[in-house]
Amino acid sequence: METVNATIENQIKEALKIFEKKREYFHETRHGKISLSEGCEYLKKTINAGWIFDQIVKFQTMPEMKNYKVQVWTWEQTKLRRIWRLNASTGNKQTLHAEFYSYVQFPLRSIQLWYLRGHLCLASEL
Repeated sequence: METVNATIENQIKEALKIFEKKREYFHETRHGKISLSEGCEYLKKTINAGWIFDQIVKFQTMPEMKNYKVQVWTWEQTKLRRIWRLNASTGNKQTLHAEFYSYVQFPLRSIQLWYLRGHLCLASEL
């Protein structure tokens, strides 16, 4: 996908504004299990974002990730438009890990997820 559809992106962003930390869901992968907030569950079901959660769970097995109980994960479209980046950082913006993906269809230019001791949530749900 070369460009993100602005109308769809705006609809999703508006829908994400309503979520608060009320319910908890679980997402299991072959690498382990993660607790998801209501907003993350919405992303998983509405725009098929479960594979991003799979990657986040997988990266928790890496030695450099185990020392950080708080991680900020950012999924963003790069300036090249066909390349996407999944970046993990600490709360103080120190990059822990980054992966690049090409030719991905995703309706948002970027989204930030917070990993807090086995729970994944949107910034608005902190």
